[in-house]
Amino acid sequence: MIIKDLISEKQKMVFDSDSLNYFVESAEDNIIDSLGELGLILLGPETFITSNVEKVLTLLEDRGFVFLRICVIDSFTKEQLAQFIPKSIANSFRWWLIQERYIMGPTAALMVCRDKKINEPILRELKRIKGYRIPLNAEESTLRNQLPTINGLLNFVHTPDNSAFLLRDSEPFFNTEDVIQAINEIEDIHLGHTRGLSINDIKEKYLNGYINENNLNYSFFSILFSLVHRIYSKILQLSKHSIRSIISLQNILTEALEKREQLVERIEQIQAIKNYTDELIIGYNKTKIDSFHNFFEEKDYIKAHILWDISYDLLSLKNSSKKDWITIFKKLEYCDVKIKNIEYLILISTFLNIEEEIQI
Repeated sequence: MIIKDLISEKQKMVFDSDSLNYFVESAEDNIIDSLGELGLILLGPETFITSNVEKVLTLLEDRGFVFLRICVIDSFTKEQLAQFIPKSIANSFRWWLIQERYIMGPTAALMVCRDKKINEPILRELKRIKGYRIPLNAEESTLRNQLPTINGLLNFVHTPDNSAFLLRDSEPFFNTEDVIQAINEIEDIHLGHTRGLSINDIKEKYLNGYINENNLNYSFFSILFSLVHRIYSKILQLSKHSIRSIISLQNILTEALEKREQLVERIEQIQAIKNYTDELIIGYNKTKIDSFHNFFEEKDYIKAHILWDISYDLLSLKNSSKKDWITIFKKLEYCDVKIKNIEYLILISTFLNIEEEIQI
């Protein structure tokens, strides 16, 4: 039955898999029959950047999962990723976002099993435990709610939907022999003859130098507040005189950055800042006001005006999915406001799906 399922799923794939082909051709029947007891978990680069690797491993271990194998790739190249491009999204902006995700840092793959034999397929259980891809909609008991993850793209973990996809997704990390050896160990795990890898084993032997102990906050709102704060700083640098209204906005943002409120409170903060900007020297209709012009030398006024417009675009969440963010961020570069790759990816992947990510 399992071999038929593998072949059926293989026919649905949008790109071929050498590992799947070789496994179907070479694995013995008992190994194929036991494939449903093997799970695969991918930890994305954002899991490392946000220092959540150990938290994910602990949550999985507490739920009764045993770690059989681990492989870490420092960062993928676009050439390495090219062989896994699904035809349905090739050359699309979605694929560009996926590529940017996996080239920005390390990715870890773990083969896992349960600590005891259960009737439910392990991949189905992993899917339930990881939770819905959008953190806001993930159930409280799931991994993506408890940590919580950043957004629907940068959601820490990936697990394949079925065993055929497991063989395909494991291909960059493990060969078919690795998969077969891991399956052979599962019965010994269930009988208590071996224990698998402990979290300490994984940290010391495989993740040494990868785990960042700093508790960095890469939430969407923290990145957004920080970037707008830097924009206001640049406007002040360009100005001939102190602009009290901009300084007031900076103070509001500084206070917001020091707090980690719930989502609703964050949206209220955004709205309060935007309402304040509506009352300032340039309104939301982008009218040029001479008093603002007088704060700057002629050569600096254009940049200051562009930066002000961008800050307003960033704070206008409701329309953000319709904006040309690539052009907007290029304007930021022109105005000498720097943005890190991780910040860029967090902002743009959230903005483009803002209605579902934040439900404004």
